[in-house]
Amino acid sequence: MGLTFTLLLAAALSASAPSLAADDWTRIWSLCRSASGDPASSEALSQLLKSAPLGVRLDVAKFHLSVANGGTPGPVPCQGLPELSSGGAWAFCLALEDGEELDSSLVQALAEGPEFGDMRPVLQRGYERFLSHTDSASAAEAVALAEALHDRARAVWTGMNLAIARTRLGAYEAASLPLRGLLQGDLNASDRVTIKSRLSLVYLGSGGLLRARGQLGAGLTEGAGDSRIVLGLIALERARWDRSKALFRSALAGDPSQAWAGRGWGLSMVPRPRSLTQ
Repeated sequence: MGLTFTLLLAAALSASAPSLAADDWTRIWSLCRSASGDPASSEALSQLLKSAPLGVRLDVAKFHLSVANGGTPGPVPCQGLPELSSGGAWAFCLALEDGEELDSSLVQALAEGPEFGDMRPVLQRGYERFLSHTDSASAAEAVALAEALHDRARAVWTGMNLAIARTRLGAYEAASLPLRGLLQGDLNASDRVTIKSRLSLVYLGSGGLLRARGQLGAGLTEGAGDSRIVLGLIALERARWDRSKALFRSALAGDPSQAWAGRGWGLSMVPRPRSLTQ
């Protein structure tokens, strides 16, 4: 009798449980975006969530409501990204804990664009997640995020990150594409030198010194640190000690923090038998 009553009660509660249509969730995600600094939106979100069913959507919405009210909620766990209505990816990617679901929501939010919310926190979260994948040598995951970031921002930093991520996968031709694309645009002198320098490294990886020689030489005349370091390493390999020393010293003069320049300069200064010196 007790078990039967419990089952009937559970069925009745399940049948009467509130459910929200996609349009309701779209409004919730909109309120999540506007609630911060807007007491009216925060109150409207709070009221609407009273009829929302339990689940990860509700957890994400409560995360944003807490932030709007000055709270510091922990990231939301998610096992399997649900189907999201418009604006949901923006809300999810700022609330979820690290994992595949976060990556998926970031890619979706970046594809949706600013129509569904301020993209600055999305770009920041995407960049941080990209760095996390880079540090853990998750090359494929880093490339997927870098592609989504560059498709959205088309900025120097996103193009550079995409080129680096693709280079680490050995996709040299693909790595050159965002760099060559940026060089077709309006860049300041510093960014142009930096991109050309990165492109020379891509060419070096794909075709060796023969292919990269032109870009490395151009970078050298423009003061690119990477070009000095690469040419310095090549000079070291060929036992051209004085040339390597001059190149590394020049690179360090431009940026003393360059680790490879410091290492190379140190190697170029190692005493050698007279027969090995120039």
